[in-house]
Amino acid sequence: MNFASTSQPLAVPVNVTLKTLLERKNSSSTLTGNARSLESPQLSRTESFSRIKSNISFTSLHQHFDESDHLEDHSRAPCGKTRGMRLELGFLVVQAVLFLMNLASYANPGISIPTFSQFRVFAWKVVTLPRRVFSKGVKWLSTVNKRRKIKLTGLKTRIRGIREGRREVNQAKAKVLKDLGLERDSCLDSKAAVKFFKQAARLDPSDFEAQVFHSKCLSDRVFEPEMLNTRKGKKFAEQAVRLSAKVVAKQPDLCLARIAHATNLGRLGMFSENKEKVRLAGVVKENALVALELEPSQDLALHILGRWEFEMASIGPVVRALAKMLYADMGQGCMLRAAGCFERAIEKCPTKLIHRVMVAKCYLKMNKKIEARENLMQAMKLKVEDVNARNERADGVRMLKKHWGLIAPNAPPMVEDPTLVEQLSHTLKAVSSCASLSEVSKELCAKVS
Repeated sequence: MNFASTSQPLAVPVNVTLKTLLERKNSSSTLTGNARSLESPQLSRTESFSRIKSNISFTSLHQHFDESDHLEDHSRAPCGKTRGMRLELGFLVVQAVLFLMNLASYANPGISIPTFSQFRVFAWKVVTLPRRVFSKGVKWLSTVNKRRKIKLTGLKTRIRGIREGRREVNQAKAKVLKDLGLERDSCLDSKAAVKFFKQAARLDPSDFEAQVFHSKCLSDRVFEPEMLNTRKGKKFAEQAVRLSAKVVAKQPDLCLARIAHATNLGRLGMFSENKEKVRLAGVVKENALVALELEPSQDLALHILGRWEFEMASIGPVVRALAKMLYADMGQGCMLRAAGCFERAIEKCPTKLIHRVMVAKCYLKMNKKIEARENLMQAMKLKVEDVNARNERADGVRMLKKHWGLIAPNAPPMVEDPTLVEQLSHTLKAVSSCASLSEVSKELCAKVS
């Protein structure tokens, strides 16, 4: 900013500034007299500079404000000391600025020095610069921009619409990825299924089923040959428990989350000591009972409850005594109750292989070999649905050969449906390339027709 040149000496604005500040602080007569001595307009720049430097120093200012603060401390408000410090700091800043300007004029007499009023206007413009820039920016946004065509009015509505459209696209992607994960899980590829379910849960955090399936496939990986009885397998089991526990905390009334959490806890018990197994067994039973209350027709809840009865009835005397000491009201397992739970699960869903094999195990424990053999032979004809069903079928094959010398028939072939995978992949590409869900539906309808 260009300041107008003035021939007025610097002593007058300095005197006005110092008199105003010193009158507010009730300064002493000595300091006031020193300030009045600067009123002579006939002093040159060099003499006024030396007079300021000699008579009004930083030390005298500090002494003056320390004395005035000490004298007025008893009559001040609680914030009076802070107010006095601010005034003193402002006074010192003003004196330092004027000192520097006077020094510059002394070094080069041709430089035009602004008056105090001009300096005050310039300082006010600097202080209010951010506010003025912001107001101008708002005015610019409120008008139609020729390049981007953006208006401030309706900008929030547009942003909300863009977010909703993006959310719809992400939900459509998550649904396709979840279907791909289920397809991989049915083909016993838990590693690929984990990736699909993880991406689906990230795209749509409100889809708790994807998170449940993610935890289930993670716990399925503990049955891989390289994961059995290893630290890596235990890490997978712990991660699955954490995921299912989060879903249970967010959705306590979701039956599938309770079932998955109980299953994950049971598989974590494979890597735990006896005391930890007993503790986990109590949590497993609690989640199974809650899931059964939520959905009485859920066959998997009945299967978990029957599995708990079977495991607790098969434990040794040492673990049984420990369970009785820690959990007196937990009760003991019973093979008859376990077989009853599995029979009820078969009634709810007769096509699941795991129900048949487990009820056959219970009948063998109770020396009912005829019923056990019938259930095993029927189980061998059923489809292997996932990793757990594959393991149970392997147990059924061993039992048939051990107790009856029979060779189990081959399992129904797992035929992958390439058309399903192709359709899902095409849908995922269509969702990724389109901007909204309406465009995706239009494109898919055109392909089908």
